[in-house]
Amino acid sequence: MNGIWYVLLFARRGVTPEVLESFKKQLESIEGRSFDKWRRFLGNTPKGPRLFYKDFILTGTMAGFVEPAFGGGITGALLSGKISAMAVTDPKKAEVEFNRFADGIKKVIERKRKRRGKYMPSLRMGKIWFKLP
Repeated sequence: MNGIWYVLLFARRGVTPEVLESFKKQLESIEGRSFDKWRRFLGNTPKGPRLFYKDFILTGTMAGFVEPAFGGGITGALLSGKISAMAVTDPKKAEVEFNRFADGIKKVIERKRKRRGKYMPSLRMGKIWFKLP
């Protein structure tokens, strides 16, 4: 848009220089684009879902309302936004709805904690997207 390009490359434990180089080559071969400058960002997610915090109504990632296997999702964002909007006029009903959907998230988080970092909810996508050594 407006001559500006951005590319997001996600990783659970940081993007190594080798992975970034592999990604750059794929980007150039597929999109015909290359970038001289890359900015690194670190993002965090909450420990668990919650609709309210102090005087705030939380939504989306801030509410911990993320799809636990991949960490995102349009459907979850829309659903969380709808529930948070409901919380303005009917906080109790919103909390019931939030908990109904967040229950699955809580269960996945608990499974991940029990496995101590060994829980892999999906295929190792890096091995599909990149040819890693």
